[in-house]
Amino acid sequence: MPALPPFISDVFVRVLTGQLPIADFEQWVYRTPELEAHLSADDYLELISIRYPSPDAQADIAWVLERYVDWGELQREELLGLLRTIAARTSPDAVFDALVTCYDWYWRGCRFLEGLGLRFGLEADADYGWGGMRGEWKALPTEEKQAYLMGFYPAVQHEAEQVAGWLTAGLIRFEHQPYSSQEDYIYYTDTRPQALAGVAPEPKSADPGPPAGAPNRKKFRQRRS
Repeated sequence: MPALPPFISDVFVRVLTGQLPIADFEQWVYRTPELEAHLSADDYLELISIRYPSPDAQADIAWVLERYVDWGELQREELLGLLRTIAARTSPDAVFDALVTCYDWYWRGCRFLEGLGLRFGLEADADYGWGGMRGEWKALPTEEKQAYLMGFYPAVQHEAEQVAGWLTAGLIRFEHQPYSSQEDYIYYTDTRPQALAGVAPEPKSADPGPPAGAPNRKKFRQRRS
């Protein structure tokens, strides 16, 4: 992985994890001539040629940038963003999406998300999520969304803050690169005391699949062929 100065790598991580709007990233690309010196000629040309207003822009950006970022750092920042959304209760839709995404991460192997994913995320997913009822959630008045989510607090906030603490303390570390044979599975090292004592779930080397009774679904990251 090519080494990048922090002022570039930080922006790459922010746009790939959804923290930086694509429109802002586009303007940053055009205002940052230093990019040409740090990217390959082909990648730089690709980056300035992306049609940023198009629906495929996020996938096109990822296709260029992912080889320039630390995969483990990217996963960490993405998950921390979800946890902050839950803890801060930023908006009903954002919290709902974060809960369901935590369940998806649990399904993909992150057993340290058992509380958030299997308890709260699965419930939200079963009630309104990708099991066929997502449109119903969108149609709910904001007051009803808030009332539904309030039933998860303060317990879900405590869970989110606890997991964020594990990540910031370095007790859970994501692998630097994904395994090409199981791209949808998330690999990590868990050094929490309870994990080392054998309380944590299955080893990272075997994909256990979805928990019993969970919706059978998979989300694959978009890639350009």
